[in-house]
Amino acid sequence: MSKQQAIDPVTYEVVRNKIHAISEDQRLTLVRMSGSPIITDAFDFNNGLFLPETGDSLEIGLRFTPHADSLASLVRSISTHCAEDPGFEEGDQFFCNDPWMGLIHQSDIAVAMPIFYKGELILWSAVTAHQIDIGGPEVGSWNAKATDVYQEAVPMPPFKFVEKGHLRRDLWKLLMAHTRFPFLTGLDIKAFIGANNIAAERVVKMVERYGLDTTRAIFDEILKDTERKLKERLLEIPDGKYRSRTYYDHDGLENKLYKTMLTVTKKRDKLIFDFSGTSKQAPALINNTEASTRGAVGAAVVGSFCWDIPWTGGIYKCIEVIAPEGTTVNVTFPGGTGAAPTSQQFVSTACTIFALSNMLSCVDKYNRKEIQTPGNHSWMTINMGGMNQYGEPFGTMLSDVGAGGEGPWPSRDGAAAHYLIGIPTMQITDVELNENVFPMLYLYRRITPDSQGPGKYKGGEPGGFAFKLHDTDSCGAVLIGQGVQAPQRGIFGGTPGGCPTISILRDSDVEEKLSAGKMPFDIDELQGKKEVYDSKPGGLMINKGDVLKSTWQTSGGYGDPLERNPELVVKDIISERLSSEWAKKMYGVIIDRKTMEVDVSRTEMERKRMLEKRLSFSKDTPRRTQFEATNANHLIPMGEYLEAIDLEGLKLVVCRCGYQFCEINQNWKDYSTKIVMEPKDVGPLVTAHEDLEIRGYCCPECGLQLDVEVAKKGDAPLWDVELDMF
Repeated sequence: MSKQQAIDPVTYEVVRNKIHAISEDQRLTLVRMSGSPIITDAFDFNNGLFLPETGDSLEIGLRFTPHADSLASLVRSISTHCAEDPGFEEGDQFFCNDPWMGLIHQSDIAVAMPIFYKGELILWSAVTAHQIDIGGPEVGSWNAKATDVYQEAVPMPPFKFVEKGHLRRDLWKLLMAHTRFPFLTGLDIKAFIGANNIAAERVVKMVERYGLDTTRAIFDEILKDTERKLKERLLEIPDGKYRSRTYYDHDGLENKLYKTMLTVTKKRDKLIFDFSGTSKQAPALINNTEASTRGAVGAAVVGSFCWDIPWTGGIYKCIEVIAPEGTTVNVTFPGGTGAAPTSQQFVSTACTIFALSNMLSCVDKYNRKEIQTPGNHSWMTINMGGMNQYGEPFGTMLSDVGAGGEGPWPSRDGAAAHYLIGIPTMQITDVELNENVFPMLYLYRRITPDSQGPGKYKGGEPGGFAFKLHDTDSCGAVLIGQGVQAPQRGIFGGTPGGCPTISILRDSDVEEKLSAGKMPFDIDELQGKKEVYDSKPGGLMINKGDVLKSTWQTSGGYGDPLERNPELVVKDIISERLSSEWAKKMYGVIIDRKTMEVDVSRTEMERKRMLEKRLSFSKDTPRRTQFEATNANHLIPMGEYLEAIDLEGLKLVVCRCGYQFCEINQNWKDYSTKIVMEPKDVGPLVTAHEDLEIRGYCCPECGLQLDVEVAKKGDAPLWDVELDMF
């Protein structure tokens, strides 16, 4: 049968959906066999089918999306390093947790299986997921004080540990010797093996039904379909350079800043993601390998551009990733990668989304529609381990911390306690389940007030919790996160949202309060010695009587906060998500405390005062000659408030009010009013590293806030959009 005959539309759709069903069978097998909340609730895993020649993924699942490309990289690595020795045979499965072979960090283990049909290798099945513990000096395998990879969990290159369907007991014992919790890790690995076996069985049945030539032709067409549709979308976007810049605080050893710099060059139907200008690699902990950075970019591309395009490895036919060696986006051995996914990878994904959103803002049909603001990209890791209330050893990574705020959109607010970057379908574990399995008692888990990212549309409020140990005297913990002093910026004038926080109240009177029948609903109601931490406290002990409190990150806002509908502000005040004090500071909205309605006249006066204050900074702003614009033609939008116009052959960037900043081949920010904001004036949970500043860029004519950057002091304004089409 020829390929042309094989790919009739009906058969194509049937087989394509059959591949999706096989992927779901893999997922369900994994979830039902595992039992780990990392898999069942946090969805920090992925699985799929991959072509043997290229490692291309036939489907990127709705779990932790960067894992899909890490598995593709792993398949390529196994094909390169293991084809001759030990070779592939039917029933074999390979174990790996080596970041330089494709995985994100050592705590993500993967099992890959070659699938044969009548003795011929046709596909690979692969599964990966985060593990509670895979060895190393600290419980949970994250060592904040590591100075190289040798002080982290051991990275193991691919090796065959299942031969012709038989699990090698010697290698199994070796793997179990690396983990503090073999009963948990071992169950997950067996779930991986089972998921791959199910996939292989289903694939063989599919090939038997539709024929090898037909299914192979459809495999190729699935990838080409994604490639073709993504290229069509890219052709709608103006050629040019789209830039983004984000910062990461603390490397575990010292609180220094690390910059992620990204320039995306869009030329016809191709995207080049160039991370040149990114900081040199850290000693350990926070770095990405090149494969991890590719996964971060891929996650942003499918989430930003592929809302109606199949999520497959075909996206990588349209993109190129340049990650300079020796930087935090391409660490050279033996630099450490222990916390890569929640460190540099999350930041890289957010950085990429900002650049892609600027691209989409330059197309009329997508501007004010498909743009997204990256939400929570700070996983405030809390690994715990010790003896539980039943006298049994336990270990966990609390998934609660994924309930950060969603980024806003051009037509709606971000959802509260809803979002973690890279996992579209994530959920968090029930309080009751955690309390039943682990020795902890929640004082509360709730939405954090006054934490939203201010804007015309707000970044959703993140969650937060406080808990104490229950029925145990102490346990070990490792606390590692990012963003405590690096606020998450907004887009098109939105200001940063609340930073994550973490603290422990030592030797508190919580036990006495509870014994007296009084439930403390805030750590401030308790007596004790409060320890407030930066992003990387690392390993410590939690003891009976201590209370751990944490709040999580949200996005910055979308659009100028003074454009927010006052009625929405009042709604947040009534629901106690926003205080009256911060409603006035953030939005210039004042309410009548008796009626709980907007005080219209005072709000108008306050907003006018805030605009006048912005305009008071404009006296030193360089101004260009303003031309009569009666014959101006719209060329393209540039975000919420700016556009490019053609004024009798002169291409200009103009504000919504008509103010002409500069020619299109210049950075409009150089001709805007720059205002440096104090973190304490942006939000009560906004803090900034001593080397960072929050800059607002406003129109010198109307005072509209057009963009807000979080930038290193002394750095030039970021030229977000540099177009090549004019």
